[in-house]
Amino acid sequence: MCALPWRAFQVEAAAKQILGVAERRGATVGRILLGDRLGRPPGFTMTSRRTAAGGALSPRIYRVVIVEDHALARAGLRTALNTDQQIEVVGEAANGLDGFRIIDETKPDVAVIDIGLPGIDGIELTRRLRASVPQTHVVILTAQDRDSEIISALAAGADAYCVKTSQPSDVLTAVKATADGGAYFDPKVAH
Repeated sequence: MCALPWRAFQVEAAAKQILGVAERRGATVGRILLGDRLGRPPGFTMTSRRTAAGGALSPRIYRVVIVEDHALARAGLRTALNTDQQIEVVGEAANGLDGFRIIDETKPDVAVIDIGLPGIDGIELTRRLRASVPQTHVVILTAQDRDSEIISALAAGADAYCVKTSQPSDVLTAVKATADGGAYFDPKVAH
């Protein structure tokens, strides 16, 4: 059994305090920061799909939709996500209504959603997704780190919350963790 880093416990405790709930939908808050007890990295998942050669298992492919109103930020997210061979960006939208339509059509594993969207905001979009496309996990990405927005996003059903000052690797970790049934809270907001 591997030792768990102290910082992971701090993040998990802070996330639980913000949520006021130890577990949501069976996902342990902060789990993705810890990896598993076999020493595999966070987000490690194998599927039952076989390779073309018919032999070994192939790594899971995470299907993602980006909903961000700023074209430059959207392009940056796409570039960051495309650095990981396990992530496939299957759609993009510049507003909440188009985002809902694309997510409803493509049914991705994860939607990365900005809070401040034209049309319907990211919190309302998350509520609608929970009702219509519950299998899609939601990563909220925003410039804000106010507790009221964090709580609103989580109450709407978001699985993860990252700020735009996060490292690209943090967003990749959040995407994989939520797709695997976990939760993620940027250390900058888990205070």
